[in-house]
Amino acid sequence: MECPNCQFDNREEAVFCLECGAELGIKCPNCEKTLPPRAKFCDTCGLDLKQPPKLESQIPEPAPDKEIPSPKPIASERKHVTALFSDLSGYTAMSEILDPEE
Repeated sequence: MECPNCQFDNREEAVFCLECGAELGIKCPNCEKTLPPRAKFCDTCGLDLKQPPKLESQIPEPAPDKEIPSPKPIASERKHVTALFSDLSGYTAMSEILDPEE
């Protein structure tokens, strides 16, 4: 079996490349069995490996006859904050003369 990473010729039963250590073959996303790189179907569970995997997190489209509920409002919170502002007399003139690090 030729390594897809470095093209080293490994034995057919190899799971990892003897040259670069890369994993040989592909894993079935359904049963996680390691399969040859050119497999189109999993020989354990029969999954079609050429089909894109279905994402469980995909949000289904709402039915046209149902009204979409409005989102719940986020609870707000008030906090007491103390802010201090200061102004140095002659700061602009002083900053033009001094080095920024000083």
